[in-house]
Amino acid sequence: MQSGVVIIILLVTACLLVLFIDSVIDNPVKYEYTKSVDIPGPAPWYPTLKSANFPPPLNASEVFVPEPRRNYIGIAFDECDLPHLDPWDPSIEKLVEVDNTPKTCEPSLKQHTILQNGVLIKTTNDNETTCAYRCLQPVNDYLLSYDVWQNITDEATPECDIVETKCFDNAGSSDSPFYEFMHAQVYRNETLKKKENATLPSVHVIIVDSVSHSSFIRMQPRTYYELMSNYEAIPFPHLNKIAVNSRQNALAIFFGKSQQRIHKSRVSVGYESDYSKDADCVKHLDNDQWIGKRFKEAGYTTMMCDDWAMGPFNWPDCKGFLKKATDHMMKPFQLKVEAKDYKNQNISYNVYNGVCKETYETLMEYLDDFIGAYPDEPTFSLTWNIEVAHNNNSHLHHADNYFYNFFKRNEEKLNNSFVFILGDHGLRYGDLRKTPIGEIEDNNPFLLMTLPYSLRNDPKIMPTVRQNARQLITHYDLYATFVDIARPIDNSTTPDKLIMHGSSLLRPLPQPRTCDRLRVPFEHCICQRTKTDSSDYSELGKMAAVKMVAEMNQAVKSDLKIKDICVPLALNQTAPINVEPMNAKNQFSVYKITYSVTPGDGQFWGMATREDGKIKIISARFPRLNAYAKTAFCAKGSAFAAYCYCKSLLKS
Repeated sequence: MQSGVVIIILLVTACLLVLFIDSVIDNPVKYEYTKSVDIPGPAPWYPTLKSANFPPPLNASEVFVPEPRRNYIGIAFDECDLPHLDPWDPSIEKLVEVDNTPKTCEPSLKQHTILQNGVLIKTTNDNETTCAYRCLQPVNDYLLSYDVWQNITDEATPECDIVETKCFDNAGSSDSPFYEFMHAQVYRNETLKKKENATLPSVHVIIVDSVSHSSFIRMQPRTYYELMSNYEAIPFPHLNKIAVNSRQNALAIFFGKSQQRIHKSRVSVGYESDYSKDADCVKHLDNDQWIGKRFKEAGYTTMMCDDWAMGPFNWPDCKGFLKKATDHMMKPFQLKVEAKDYKNQNISYNVYNGVCKETYETLMEYLDDFIGAYPDEPTFSLTWNIEVAHNNNSHLHHADNYFYNFFKRNEEKLNNSFVFILGDHGLRYGDLRKTPIGEIEDNNPFLLMTLPYSLRNDPKIMPTVRQNARQLITHYDLYATFVDIARPIDNSTTPDKLIMHGSSLLRPLPQPRTCDRLRVPFEHCICQRTKTDSSDYSELGKMAAVKMVAEMNQAVKSDLKIKDICVPLALNQTAPINVEPMNAKNQFSVYKITYSVTPGDGQFWGMATREDGKIKIISARFPRLNAYAKTAFCAKGSAFAAYCYCKSLLKS
């Protein structure tokens, strides 16, 4: 009898332990900190959102273009063993740098104009200085328009987001201003009709370019803690990028579309691009299934900002949007800082170096203003931070306190919002990237998702999201989630049926989930494969590398912008060629080939197979492992700049 009681006690204890471990896996920081955290309740202006009144799943047959049925029988690697990375793995310890020191800077500019709470003032009230301002209005991704200059007397209230200022010395002999600056705010036009759908949750998307799941944990520990503890964020450690660079991944996240073809092979059923003849680049995006447009049709006020004049939707030299993509745009700020037709050298220096600010600070301040300007209306925002970590993830660490404080002070304002904090891809260059773990990190951008406060303990939605967080997901699933949230009002002019390659993270995900079924190219798949000894594959590696270099040269020849300014590349015969065979369960093998080219010593890799004795290249693109800005400067406007070695370098 006593032994039976002991056994029961032991079983109950074991069950409780399993539940505890499961909870910690779901939210590893939550257990450690949340007991002392006072999480604010719903904001007073927001009605409580529950699954009972959360909209039902969309009717796929009515809303989405039907996907053709595909036969995956015989496709190699049609399974997925997910990686579980240690952000501090000993094998990369020496390659992980932590830069916790902000750029050394002493403000060199005395600010003669300040814009605060919508009021613009001069800081010097004397007769010797005259200051003026004008509004910079966004037209589209490439153009801005100027309002007329107006003098600043006591104070002014600019009715715009981006304000340019200048001051003159009345006693001086020069007609040129001695002071030029630019301010950003979010101006709310109170004359516009107030939205009638205040019950809808806001949606904020914050991207930090080139940051993997592991890197975010390493470089943003305070921010990670704040999001996990006080926002009850859910990390998605198995997000898989779907393409090489920012633009291609952005099209998946915000348009739900694929920009590249996946060749039919033993590892893929094959998929066509959703854009024919480079339509994503040579045509404007206004009439495409842009998620910002869908949120607008659902009654949201929208905003977009990034810290690059080119931006992810019009890089490398694409048309982007013909008209304003969102209600609020910070684009005139970036155009004035760096665009060829608008750049003002003094302003470029003053808004950053002159006042000791980095680009991410101006973006997050703009987002802060946007959140504060519309506390009583549903909003959608996209904030894309490029500079802070793009070239070196270690730089992200010194911004940790800034991002932590941003989320800390906005806890109440954001507690009834969906917040998505993510990367577009991981770090693509450097010594860490050349390691096996670095390869996975490149393909594994970070994603944390926070739900509105009233949904965080919802017995239906929260367990579903947590379960989905343990599975393989892609950027297409993010687009599907946005579509699930943004329901156009009845009288809106909705487009035709949507192309949909993903599934909402708020609903149970369809199974099975493998890379090819989710449209992830084999070369970017994070699912783990069995690798074998590579000592007997030198000849295969050389043959495959020669074919890959030939395809690279053909890509350059097909690009009219660069075909005459880039040198044809050749395989570097003296550099090592690395071959990594990967075996499928059906004994079929895929080979990862890493090789170097000349001139320029570019390092690339791609995937190949050997079928019936013939080498077949299955990669559509060949990612580069080292930086190329200094050797491909002539090809900045090309999607194939990584393959270019400028002819002018040979002459010099």
